[in-house]
Amino acid sequence: MLPDALEAVFIKEEITEGQNEALDQLISDYGSGLYGTFFSTGQILAPLVGSAVYEAIDYRPTTDVMTAVCLLWCLVFFSFNVGFGIFKDEK
Repeated sequence: MLPDALEAVFIKEEITEGQNEALDQLISDYGSGLYGTFFSTGQILAPLVGSAVYEAIDYRPTTDVMTAVCLLWCLVFFSFNVGFGIFKDEK
């Protein structure tokens, strides 16, 4: 997924990969840093959120809530990354 995100940056900013090695490395470093930050933040927050929900509503409803959150996240991810253009005919 990280290579796709970096490729999207290159396309959006109209940068040709390989022309400026320093810029390519900088973009890769920022992408890697952001990925590591979000991954680590998730590892810290997930047990806290999970235990808070568990304490509030017990085990079985907690699994339902977490499943709903995962499904919602999948829909958001799909909408913003793939979009509904996937259903259009390609020209």
